[in-house]
Amino acid sequence: MHFETIDFSKNIHNKTDIKQFYGGLSYDEKSIKEVLQRPVHGHTAKLGSIIEADMSQYGISQEQQHNIELLKKGHKVVIAGQQAGLFMSPSYIIHKIISILVVVEMKENHGYDAVPVFWIAGEDHDFEEVNHTHLYDTYHRRRIKVSYKPNLTVPMSVGFYNYDKKR
Repeated sequence: MHFETIDFSKNIHNKTDIKQFYGGLSYDEKSIKEVLQRPVHGHTAKLGSIIEADMSQYGISQEQQHNIELLKKGHKVVIAGQQAGLFMSPSYIIHKIISILVVVEMKENHGYDAVPVFWIAGEDHDFEEVNHTHLYDTYHRRRIKVSYKPNLTVPMSVGFYNYDKKR
């Protein structure tokens, strides 16, 4: 395996074709057709069934059921997501959600039903990462680290931890 490091700071005139990192694809007609012609993964139908079984306990709307059926049939997926976080910018999350609306454009301009998927990474296993926030002064300098329980170790997914609600 070969890894290449590119120092973009020395390449301010963009001599490196950044599309190389995206398989040479861009959002043009030729690239879209190339992606749509790729074979369907063998696990796609099974994945659709797993998602359907998991979501059914919460109730599935007609639109969601339609998208699950498209997934089971092997339709391509447009994915966006965000790790949940305290004080995370709502506008950034909304931007990501809006960006997934490219699926609407796929149907209108290319006649293809892509499946929109937006995930929230809410089952973070890294308690140390989510157990604190920083307070800043008026000069935007980090001053105080505030933690829930600084010496606590959580050996499970944070989503399953039963925290002390009285504290």
